[in-house]
Amino acid sequence: MLYGTSDDKPATTDEDIVKEANERWHAVQDWQGVEDERSRQDIKFANADPTNLFQWPQGIVETRTKGGSDLPCLTINKVRTHNDIIINAMSKNGSGIKVRPTAGGASYKSAQVMQSVIRRIEYLSRATTQYRKVAEAQVDGGIGHILIETRYISNRSRNQEIYLKAAPDSTGVYLDRWIKEPDGSDAEHGFIFDEMPRKEFNVKYPKYKDEVGTAPLNTQLAAWLTDQSITVVRYYRKKKTPDTYVWYRKDENSPDIEKLASEIKEESGQEIYDALIDDIKEGRIEGGTRRVTNDQVEWFLIAGDKIIDRGDWPGKYIPICRCVGREVVVDKTLDRKGHTRPLIDAQRMLNYNASMSVEIVALQPKSPFMAPARSIEGQEQYKTLNINGFPVILYNDVDDEAPEGAQKVDPPFRLDPPKPSEAHERGQETAERQMMMISGQFQAQMGENDTQSAASGKAINERKEQGDTATYHFPEHMGDMKRFIGMQLLDLIPKIYDTKRTLHVLDDDGEKHWILIDPDQKEVVKELQDLKQDEEAVKIALNPAIGEYECVSDPGPDYATQRQEAENAIAQVLQANKELVAVIGDLYFKYSDFPGAEAIQERLKKEIQNLKPYLFDDNSDPRVAALQKQIAEQIALNTELLTKLADEKLKGRGKDEKRDIDAYNAETNRLKMTVEALAKILLTPQQRHQMEHELTAGSHEHVYGMISQANQANIDERAQQAQQEHERGMQKSEPAE
Repeated sequence: MLYGTSDDKPATTDEDIVKEANERWHAVQDWQGVEDERSRQDIKFANADPTNLFQWPQGIVETRTKGGSDLPCLTINKVRTHNDIIINAMSKNGSGIKVRPTAGGASYKSAQVMQSVIRRIEYLSRATTQYRKVAEAQVDGGIGHILIETRYISNRSRNQEIYLKAAPDSTGVYLDRWIKEPDGSDAEHGFIFDEMPRKEFNVKYPKYKDEVGTAPLNTQLAAWLTDQSITVVRYYRKKKTPDTYVWYRKDENSPDIEKLASEIKEESGQEIYDALIDDIKEGRIEGGTRRVTNDQVEWFLIAGDKIIDRGDWPGKYIPICRCVGREVVVDKTLDRKGHTRPLIDAQRMLNYNASMSVEIVALQPKSPFMAPARSIEGQEQYKTLNINGFPVILYNDVDDEAPEGAQKVDPPFRLDPPKPSEAHERGQETAERQMMMISGQFQAQMGENDTQSAASGKAINERKEQGDTATYHFPEHMGDMKRFIGMQLLDLIPKIYDTKRTLHVLDDDGEKHWILIDPDQKEVVKELQDLKQDEEAVKIALNPAIGEYECVSDPGPDYATQRQEAENAIAQVLQANKELVAVIGDLYFKYSDFPGAEAIQERLKKEIQNLKPYLFDDNSDPRVAALQKQIAEQIALNTELLTKLADEKLKGRGKDEKRDIDAYNAETNRLKMTVEALAKILLTPQQRHQMEHELTAGSHEHVYGMISQANQANIDERAQQAQQEHERGMQKSEPAE
């Protein structure tokens, strides 16, 4: 049974807490203990040299050196080079932590300020060094860790700072055995073992000076408890407390209010909370509840079987961020490795062949002269040929003292020099090729020429990209760790920076400025008007407790790398176009790091600003003014053309209207002529006068009515006759029109 699990309440007494920690640690040890030992062996192998002989099995070394023999055990450490390529690439193009706003009033501006605070924490922690240590542990041994700590600024301050620290020995850090997330963000407990000098321990914890007699958590490692040092373990655990999530809306026009029951009780009291819940249940206000669990992280410092210190961690995560190389579970067994382990066999093959090649050459005789004794008798130069360069070498060609009389003697001759073992030379080449095949890193990564397989620059770049892709999981997992670091920092910043203070930060361009942390501020960020504090101009105030953010890992190069690339790019541009110095020269010195670069930049910037102010203000560019004048002239011309066009359209419309009026008048005249003809026959003078008046008024129907009333009896016949006469007259007049 494990204390603190969902089936049992958290341990409360010191004895039970130590027992709980002991059981949990042994569960983790059973899970990853084998891989921890393999990681230590991998790290030793990757850092082998001719002195420590970590790449040689101890039995083989003893066999080759026992009995006074001194056969070579060479260490040609190519693993170190393969690993350093990955480590240095991650250091050069390290991913950065990016902050994005999500909710709660957070904005793009506030996210930038929060990111500046995180960048400040990284700067204070010398994060580039810490990240490199993690990369070395990840690539060499398969896992590395970043530990998050908080420390007071000084003994006379209540303000704290957050620091990132790489674990000096990642095999001494343990996380919950049951984590599911690769970054370990769901861990319920964790352990950090640390060795400290015994004198320091006695000064810091005098109460326990003579009471610690065993290794912590019954680890049974005698080396952890010596006269000179003592090992302690910091045990983190999450203490879960039940709570209730409450949301409600006062009326239809009000936004949703979301709080925990514990927060409502603390702010308003139990009675107000009970009344609120009753209103929600009865439907008097819209809302709801849900049972949740709060996580409170506690830590205990354990030495031997005693708790010597304890406290609450302000964050909601276990402050351990892991970075793995490659980790899988096969048949319920953990398998974790870095880049070293797959290269072990090929590296040993290289060492064996190199050693045997040297051994064979060393055992062969040197290349001296071989000569008959009579030929070199009296010729002392043969004794010093190895140190003196004689222009002529003499020998006795005739033996005068031979019994048969003068006899010719063969001259001295040199033996063939020692020959290396061709098989072992090829074995070394094969081992190197196999290491490249295993790692995916070919000559393009190793800094060697690969003329056979990659003759063109494009082919070389493709090989290099292939090697980068083969090892991409290392920087990707490093990015995952940094993302989790960002998550922890976003959680910690509002809790650690909980007092009003100013911070010196760096923005995205590397410019230094001051921000004001104000937890009492109602807005997330607020622009200030040159607030002077600590003799510096503070223009931005931030309340880190407001707003919600998410953290992502930017896989691109960090700012230092971008700065170097910018300097190189601008230098190339200026070399090709020297006249651009008067335009962008200040930018080159902005991204330079040598002493005095900032002063040069400021002077050059002022000079460029005086000569070409439009480069810094778009409205002052003379070309912009000329363009604005052209636009104004074009608008005036267009207005004039539109006016003329409107007049032409009006004239055209007047012609159309005049044509319609003329047609109407012509029809009216024809009607008037017809009426006058009828009136002469049918109407009296008084009726004709009235008819003229009606025609003047335009009432033709009334005129016809008057005519019909004058003589109803004869009107049809006479009107028909008059109409016929009128039609005949009209037919005669139409050709003339």
